[in-house]
Amino acid sequence: MLTENPWKMKPLRGDIGIFTEKGGTIAYLLSKKGIVVVDAEYPEQAGHLIGELKKQSDKPFELLINTHHHDDHTSGNIAFKGLVQHVAAADGLIDVLSNKKINTKMRKIILTMHVSLDGFVGGPNGEMDWIHVDEAIFEYSGKMTDEADTALYGRVTWEMMDSYWPTAADQPTAGKHDIEHSRWYNSVGKIVLSRTLQGSNLNNVSVISDNIEEEIKKLKAQTGKNIQIFGSPSASHVLMQYNLIDEYWLFVNPVVLGQGIPLFGGIKERVGLTLVGSKAFDSGVVGLHYKSTR
Repeated sequence: MLTENPWKMKPLRGDIGIFTEKGGTIAYLLSKKGIVVVDAEYPEQAGHLIGELKKQSDKPFELLINTHHHDDHTSGNIAFKGLVQHVAAADGLIDVLSNKKINTKMRKIILTMHVSLDGFVGGPNGEMDWIHVDEAIFEYSGKMTDEADTALYGRVTWEMMDSYWPTAADQPTAGKHDIEHSRWYNSVGKIVLSRTLQGSNLNNVSVISDNIEEEIKKLKAQTGKNIQIFGSPSASHVLMQYNLIDEYWLFVNPVVLGQGIPLFGGIKERVGLTLVGSKAFDSGVVGLHYKSTR
């Protein structure tokens, strides 16, 4: 004879619902990005809720919110250990693994890309001979590197960058930009998205091959400055797929390519953008700075 579960799951509206057991209530939201839980009751009840939510969604547990500090709201937090990324309480975000306050300001991922007027970032074979750069553009883009302590690349772009920038400042013909960017490149951590690159003997380079969305979210949650992407269209498309890019610094070049590698790829839903600033350069290039509104 089957025994009826002592708890009930009740949908309320859309993806919002409540879980009840022994008089206690836990609210939940099944969003497209992840699962949000409000209060945790006690460990046994929280465990039952987790089991039920896993049946309804394959998304990660993104956030656990404690509305009070009483035991009947927070004792179940332990059931989420190693499962949920953040716990939000009255005094800020708490790391569920250590109960210590963590950084509440997420690092931003900033994409910097040259693009043709018709929306391509490279020719059919990746050609970039149409891109115009000069000291004015270097000076303008220097604002971004000043606010970043991590660079993120795809494998192809990283190999190209790493073959030049480590020693660029040492060359006899090195200009102001070469010296400054070389110093920045050598000082920051590098993240490379690649399934083929082996990262065991790389200096100050971390390779992400799997679980990209989860790993990048962990990276954004760490204390530090922004994460800067230069070029790397394939890696950018992966991040766009998960809506992980926070700002776009686009340099629109006065050229129409007709075909090539598109700026945007992997996007399945509309992404709202707010224009933060713009600048027209004497060369005809126009700099556009957009922020994602999510």
